[in-house]
Amino acid sequence: MRTWGARLQAALGLECLITSGLSRKEAAANAARHYKALAGLQRGANRDLKGSLLSWYDYFIEGRVPVPELLEAFQTTRRELKAANLSPAEYRRRGKQAFMHAVKTAIR
Repeated sequence: MRTWGARLQAALGLECLITSGLSRKEAAANAARHYKALAGLQRGANRDLKGSLLSWYDYFIEGRVPVPELLEAFQTTRRELKAANLSPAEYRRRGKQAFMHAVKTAIR
């Protein structure tokens, strides 16, 4: 559950970057470049972090997360973020917060 909790934060970080105007691939590349510690959440050592970030995001978007409470938290927070209609800079700031939270969990 801890791993999926951290992946939830990473997925929300991606959501914020995408909402700020970046493409999915740009958002994932940005996160992989700036938050390398997220690699600790990957299943295998030889995996691409950018690809893993997109995969986790898709799991949440498609409702395939194995922890229902985390899926519900993602969906609720995603709706709130979209409804907030924030500036791109504020979405990027919130994305950074989400990624930092994910990193803290990943390195514990």
